[in-house]
Parts: sequence; structure tokens; C-alpha cells
Amino acid sequence: MSAARLEALASILCRYSLEVQPGDVVRVHGPASEAPFFVAVTRELTRLGAHPMLRPTLPSVEAAILSMGSDEQLTTVTELDRLESEVPDKTLTIWADANTRYLSAVAPDRQGGEIPRSPLLLVGVGALTAIVVEAVLATPW
Repeated sequence: MSAARLEALASILCRYSLEVQPGDVVRVHGPASEAPFFVAVTRELTRLGAHPMLRPTLPSVEAAILSMGSDEQLTTVTELDRLESEVPDKTLTIWADANTRYLSAVAPDRQGGEIPRSPLLLVGVGALTAIVVEAVLATPW
């Protein structure tokens, strides 16, 4: 997607969908492969006077944790996990995996999202989640 289209999409999501206000802490979470979109969203959040809280992820690391982590490691909610759910006023989750089969080597009973504790990150007090699905970022507008 062109830089202009990424900027337009970031503007729509931040201004219309999330209704970002000056001083809002906005958590942006998604695959690191979407760095150009992270940049566009960061620019828009900064223009609006918000505080971006960027959390790019690496699918290969998520797969390693799911396949090798103990039940205790996968279910422990750390203080940082708790703060990441409570601090942001708004959350933008980007769904745009370049490799949709990255969990194929992980047993189905261990899958359930990126890391089982991740739902905590999406239900923070007052958090609004907007989802950009793979089809949107992949569409050659």
C-alpha cells in the first residue's frame, strides 16, 4: 500500500474510529512486518497530541513461546502485562500477518491467540480496540 494510503488509513482510524484526543495514551500492537503502518499511525497520533505506546510483535517469537513455554509461563500475568492493559486509553490492534501459517508447528491445544495472556491486553479499562484486518493492508487501492 502506498505511503499516502497508509497515512489516510491511519488518519481515519485515529480520528474517526478511535476518536483520539490530546493526552490519550494509545497502544498500537501488531506484526513488526507492518513497520510502514506503525510509522503512519505514530505520525497521526503525534499530530493529535497523543502518546503512542508501540508494541510490534514477531510471529516467530510467539510461535517459539507457545511451543516451548510451560503452562506456568503461558498463563502468568506479570505486573508489566497488567500495566499494559490498564495504562492505555485506547488500543489499535493490527492484524496483518505476512505468514499466516507461522503456528503450523505449534500443537492446536497450545494455540489460542498469540500468547494466552494476550486477551488481558485488549480489555483494559476504557480501551477501544480497532482492528485492521489483513485484507485492508493487502488491498492495492
